[in-house]
Amino acid sequence: MSNMIEEIKYPDGVPVKAQLLEIKEYPLHKHPDFQIVYVLEGELDLRLTFTHYTLRRNSVHIIHNDDVHSFTSISESNLLLVININVEYFSNYFPGLGAMVFTTKVSETASSYKNQTLLREQIFSIVSEQYNKAAGYESRIIDNTLSLLTNLINHFRGFSIEKNNRIFEHKTAHDLFQLDRISRIISYIYMNYSYKLSLAEIAESEKISTYYLSHLFQKFMGESFRNFVSLVRVEMSEPTLLATDESISKIAQDVGFSDVKYYVENFKNWFGHHPKEYRRLFADEIIGRKDPKSKELPLDRLKESIEEYTNYPVFKGSEKPVSIIDVDFNGPAVALMSKLSSAVGAVSEIDLIREGIKIPDEYYDVNQQRDCVELAGKLAEKQRLENLSLPLMDGGKNQKGLFAVNGLKKPMSHFLGFLREMPAGIVSSGVNYLAVSGEGSSAILAFNPKERESILLTFNVRELSQRTKLTKKHMHSQSTFAYYWSQLDFKEELTAEEYDIIQRMSMPEISFRMIPAQKQYKLSCTLEPLDIVLFLFSS
Repeated sequence: MSNMIEEIKYPDGVPVKAQLLEIKEYPLHKHPDFQIVYVLEGELDLRLTFTHYTLRRNSVHIIHNDDVHSFTSISESNLLLVININVEYFSNYFPGLGAMVFTTKVSETASSYKNQTLLREQIFSIVSEQYNKAAGYESRIIDNTLSLLTNLINHFRGFSIEKNNRIFEHKTAHDLFQLDRISRIISYIYMNYSYKLSLAEIAESEKISTYYLSHLFQKFMGESFRNFVSLVRVEMSEPTLLATDESISKIAQDVGFSDVKYYVENFKNWFGHHPKEYRRLFADEIIGRKDPKSKELPLDRLKESIEEYTNYPVFKGSEKPVSIIDVDFNGPAVALMSKLSSAVGAVSEIDLIREGIKIPDEYYDVNQQRDCVELAGKLAEKQRLENLSLPLMDGGKNQKGLFAVNGLKKPMSHFLGFLREMPAGIVSSGVNYLAVSGEGSSAILAFNPKERESILLTFNVRELSQRTKLTKKHMHSQSTFAYYWSQLDFKEELTAEEYDIIQRMSMPEISFRMIPAQKQYKLSCTLEPLDIVLFLFSS
């Protein structure tokens, strides 16, 4: 008798696997792990529990661990890129990952477009590492997957239930505090659905009233707390219903219903059939009783058409040398940067300048991070930069300010923020990095001085003697204020909304993770030309 579970085998012990698939029909099944499905060609019907989604070219869909799903091709042919992620492994970094819910069906706003683009680049970065297998690729795949999961957690958790079509739709949440609260409650429901769940007890643990939580849940989810719990219970009953001969009453009891009639009522509401009828219709449509009609293709099948989907150099990584660098934060340090200061330290906000703007040629022609990389190089050479002072704003012949002529924050302003966060003592350095250490914290500043070539760096960090928080801050050279302003033809008078969007989109990309204590930790990163990354370690 089939249990509907399809195990994923990971190559080389790496807890991530990319597959390129062509599917005609794949019967109902589930995985213990997490999948990201990216449709490159054609169209498919994805049946996911009680819902059908049409997956079209260039769409990305999340299949959570234990989601019952099937695929049926709509078009004559199709091509799917699937990223399999081992939930057990990555739960060490993101506790509760297996109970989180993500939705990538989003509206096309400027910020969501950026997040979707980043998600696709992160997918292709994993494909590139798996295909090229350059030295240290295993740790880079893990690092890239951690960045991808961070992106999902930061930008794709909010969702509501569209009742008519019974689908989960992305919902932008401007109140991140409440989004965290609702996400925490949803995870708790998925982990404890088979037990008695009390809204009052959850409200007490959240230190809010039952009335307030009830309205908050309805507002965010589009469903009441009680209805959502029932939804989860019938959803989780589907594998047992289809793969076993267990009685309906026993299944109802096992998933948390006090009375079988409530189970039948809710099952019919979401699945459209009585449980017995559903079993009769679909029990033979599960894997193990029905064979898949699909084939796996080699990843290099994408070589000829990859540029249609991404600018990421997927099949060029094998040509790049990989620098492997040993870092020991316990080594002797050279004191540096101890008196670093700048005018921007006292500036929290700057007013828009709307009139009389003359756009400097530098904004058109010069990569705005070049000065930052040159400054990082001087630090790596252990040149003293005490009392560093830069003009606050561009103007006249001086284009070295921390703010542009219209008040937009320039990369140097972000970079000086990096330097202020770093400890003062350099323990080691090279042509593209410096490692620093001080009381209670350590850091690695990595940078790419090349203007036309990306580089791969792997750091072997020794002796992390206790659980450590790692903060990663990435300054992308192609995501500066000038890049986004140029998309508006450098218009002189930005609206408040345009100004705010450019400020947010040109901020460094930030992610966090917790690292267990270990003798040696491998940290990898890919740096595009003039990119800068700061890794901060704190106990």
